[in-house]
Amino acid sequence: MSSKNNHHKIPAWLQKIQDNSSELELLISGGAIFALFQLSNLATHFFTELQVNSGLSYLNENLLVLQIVLKILTIGFILHLILRGYWLSLVCLNYVFPNGIKWEKLQPKKPFTIQNDERNDLYNEIVYADKLCGMSMYISVLCSITIIGFLFATAILSVMENILDNSIIGGAIMGVMNVMFFVYYVDFFLSGLLRKISFLSYLIFPFFFVLDWLTLRFITQKSLLLFDSYNPVLKFFLILIFVITGLLMSVEELTDKFKWRSITDRKQTYTTSFQKNRSLDVVRETQKSLYDAGLYNAEIAYKDEASFPFYNKATVFIESKKIESNFLELEIVHNMILDKYCVQNNIDVFSHLFEVKLNNSTYMGIDWFRWKQTGSNYSGIKTLLDIQNVKHGKNVVSIYINGILFAETFFWFDKLKAQK
Repeated sequence: MSSKNNHHKIPAWLQKIQDNSSELELLISGGAIFALFQLSNLATHFFTELQVNSGLSYLNENLLVLQIVLKILTIGFILHLILRGYWLSLVCLNYVFPNGIKWEKLQPKKPFTIQNDERNDLYNEIVYADKLCGMSMYISVLCSITIIGFLFATAILSVMENILDNSIIGGAIMGVMNVMFFVYYVDFFLSGLLRKISFLSYLIFPFFFVLDWLTLRFITQKSLLLFDSYNPVLKFFLILIFVITGLLMSVEELTDKFKWRSITDRKQTYTTSFQKNRSLDVVRETQKSLYDAGLYNAEIAYKDEASFPFYNKATVFIESKKIESNFLELEIVHNMILDKYCVQNNIDVFSHLFEVKLNNSTYMGIDWFRWKQTGSNYSGIKTLLDIQNVKHGKNVVSIYINGILFAETFFWFDKLKAQK
């Protein structure tokens, strides 16, 4: 009986790993991945709403940096979940076959060979997979803290520049600080190489001391020293891979907001002549005064094709591409760019800014009324255009500002259904 128990006895090292259950760790990683994906959408919505209503500077840049942080954390948790799953599978396999590999039963013919390790169990593989789990999580968190620190330090330096830039001495100080800021991050990627150079270390110390606090490096300092003391080259390439991957994922995430082409979209031609006429190059030439004011490439979106929330997708909306009633509902979002244009041109009523045309004919006597989306700060103006006299089929609705085309799209009017 005792020999049977000894035969099935779990090795002490494997029993220790099983006692330190990873179930909670897997659960946290899975929950974090889900939360990060949701947080990415909420961040885009929040920054867009803030931009529409406040007009704060650098919101787009800050949104991109925040998305990079979220994507890097997402990459880290996904890698951790995969690696921890692999680690767990090795633990389970070693539990099923506790006596290890039976080398005598594995005799491949030459030139195939089997590398016979010192151990016949999966101990080394399990330990290595466990180290990879820790490495992936550390690099993702390190990158995130570093980028947040970069954003925080940039904000502080920008405030200082606005305060000191009015004087010659202040401008010189900020010039030196900006140069040292760049040198500081060169040193970071070189694993502190500049700090090891005699005499130069004394020169850069005062600046680096301040930047270590501004960039939140004090949080990761000791762990960086530990990593750099073993493999600084690996750290450099891992950070580079995580940051580049996070940047690419962030750019792809924000394609709808910024009207960018997808990274995977390699098509060279425009889909339609209408798309070509609304391209940024054409708008830059034909609508220069609006382009200079930030009013360019405005899109009239169809609400039934847009995902919620609608108002961070476009500035102007109609309800559908196919209209089956005698009224066309037209909505315009009141954003800060349009608001500033009104102030600069002494227009005290927002609705007075726009001229609406149907099939190149100006629509007269429009009654605008205000709307506000429930649960958000999106607001604007809305009207119902009587279209019972327009032709059956394709029609074009255009919006002009100071006689210059601002937004345009087409719709199909089903006159037969509208008259029923």
